[in-house]
Amino acid sequence: MTLIELDRESPHARNIQWERQSLFVDEVQPRMVASGLGAALLALLMMSNLSIAILLTWLVICLSVSVGSYFLLTRQRQVLGRDYQQDRSYRLGYWHRINLLIALTWGALWSVLPWFFLDGASQSQIFTLLLFVMVMSSMPSVTMGTYPDIYLLFIVPVFSSLFILLWPTSTPLLLIVVALSGVSLAVFSLMTHKSQMNSIRLRLEHQLAQQQAHEADQAKSRFLAAASHDLRQPLQAANLYLQTLSSRAESQDELLLKAKHSVESANELLTKLLDMSLLDANVVTVSIQPCQLQSMLDAIESEFAEQAMSKGLKLRIAPMPVEVSTDPVLLMQILRNLIGNAVKYTRAGSVDVSVELRETQATLRIEDTGPGIPADEQSHVFKEFYRAAHGQSSEPGMGLGLSIVKRLCDQLNVPLTLVSEPGHGTTFSLTLPVSRQTSGVAGTERRSPSLPESFVAIVVDDNPDVLEALSMMLVEWNGDVWTAASFAELQALLQTLPSAPDVLLTDDMLDDEHRSEDCIAEVQQRYPNTPCAVITGNTSLRGIQRLSHTQWPVLHKPVDSALLKETLANLINSRQSSQ
Repeated sequence: MTLIELDRESPHARNIQWERQSLFVDEVQPRMVASGLGAALLALLMMSNLSIAILLTWLVICLSVSVGSYFLLTRQRQVLGRDYQQDRSYRLGYWHRINLLIALTWGALWSVLPWFFLDGASQSQIFTLLLFVMVMSSMPSVTMGTYPDIYLLFIVPVFSSLFILLWPTSTPLLLIVVALSGVSLAVFSLMTHKSQMNSIRLRLEHQLAQQQAHEADQAKSRFLAAASHDLRQPLQAANLYLQTLSSRAESQDELLLKAKHSVESANELLTKLLDMSLLDANVVTVSIQPCQLQSMLDAIESEFAEQAMSKGLKLRIAPMPVEVSTDPVLLMQILRNLIGNAVKYTRAGSVDVSVELRETQATLRIEDTGPGIPADEQSHVFKEFYRAAHGQSSEPGMGLGLSIVKRLCDQLNVPLTLVSEPGHGTTFSLTLPVSRQTSGVAGTERRSPSLPESFVAIVVDDNPDVLEALSMMLVEWNGDVWTAASFAELQALLQTLPSAPDVLLTDDMLDDEHRSEDCIAEVQQRYPNTPCAVITGNTSLRGIQRLSHTQWPVLHKPVDSALLKETLANLINSRQSSQ
């Protein structure tokens, strides 16, 4: 690739030229010091052949040019970055002419020296000078390739001068050596130029591909967050309506159960999207503490027992007489995904969860009798949106569960292994550090807190369906509910509220551009110490990062009624106990 090829239409032309200039300066600047030292060394070798006056004059000029070149290149290095940011491409031509002048000056200095030195010199002295010139000329290896015109402007005067001076008196062999040396360096420079340009182009294309991949990944995350947010609003309303209707019905109608199942499936998909957004936003914090496996698995067993029973599967969880050191929230999420997948994709047989203790480690295994995963797919199942062949059934899913599991295991530094064979099921294994062994008896079951007989709640949400459905549910729980669809309505409501609220439930982003922080601050100003909770469908990376710093619970739409009830009870009871 030549300068002519680097026209304005080339997508990499600008970056290639800046890269060439940077490489040139990085190499040649320290070479200026070496050139000055080389001139001083050569002057010492030639003291017997030259008068002191001529030698000192030449040496002083060389040292002056060396210092001047060094500072010019230093200045060039300083302005390169600034000019690149300001897209001042025309400055490249200016600095290129400066570099050509530097090369021509050094070429002239080295080319005049033989005319003084070779008069009366022996053959060995001539070969010594030629060897010295060869070494000095071949040192700037990068310059040969990045700017061959600059390099040729240096070596052509030097070798031409030597050849012309030696022509009348030297042997043909010496003339051939001088000519071949100069020609070989020139040819090597042109060949290196092509290789250097290809190397620079490939490196820039690689950097561009990495940048485009990063931007595509960010665009994907933004799309998923936006889609998740838009779907969560109607789903939240549907979920709350169904749960309220279910609590009123004396018996569970088949259509009601199917509707609940459909909403739960959609909720599961959106929850996985949210989990991926949280991981992409780097807001998942790890809190290592002792955890009882038995209590965790008891909770998961009760969660999936009904689903397993409806499919005729045996869900067997062995006693877990061990306490491990890990993050209980993240481990619970890992186990829920693995056991949930096993129950979902196993059509007949069983799902077994067991543990093997080895000194300071506990290996937890989730084994199913499902269809298995082919060997050629096992390296892909942990990728986002990848579904193995056995997962392409009628079971809903997006191929995110195992990707979330792998990323959470990486965060916890927990080794995860997969063993599977088509037709013989799949086994996932987790290796966890043991905190201590227990008696094997599960701890006392944690009792969920209860809501008081009556309470006052303020609900703020700009979606009328969500606002109505949430209000209906809170009324079912004996709540005295006051609603606001905007920040302005909240301000007006606080002026007329007959009594202090026990809790505030607020959406995160309102249509009037106010946020949950504004609503919380407004309520807290009038009624200090009012407990609050944020209910949001905002799954953008920035939104997740911002909400990760709030002191109040953050619930993501669609909110499960049991989780909402427990959160409200904790907030209200903690306030009453502190009064």
